[in-house]
Amino acid sequence: MELNNSQESEKDIYNFLILHNTNPISLVTKVDLKKYPNTIFWFKDNTCIIEYNFKVSKVWLSNSNFWKMFDNLDDVNKIEKIENVIKKHFNFSDVTYVNLKVNHFESIEKYFNG
Repeated sequence: MELNNSQESEKDIYNFLILHNTNPISLVTKVDLKKYPNTIFWFKDNTCIIEYNFKVSKVWLSNSNFWKMFDNLDDVNKIEKIENVIKKHFNFSDVTYVNLKVNHFESIEKYFNG
């Protein structure tokens, strides 16, 4: 499945992000509270795309990995729609767009993927 319509609905974005792989849920949750206290990671194809720190209730989306999935979505409201999907599906109240260094997510991927 590929997003390429300029007016994708939130349902379409949800289906793409959460349901489009052969698995019922295409995101894999990975946690190691000793190494990364208070943090949950979501991976797609062994790539970390979402980090959630439940102590501070913040979500970080990997700029390079998360947003490139939506490159073909040419919609002025795409950020708002995607944010709404993330908030609703994961029950997050705050989604923060922080430009974390690429090596931050790479080190997490290396740790969990070996």
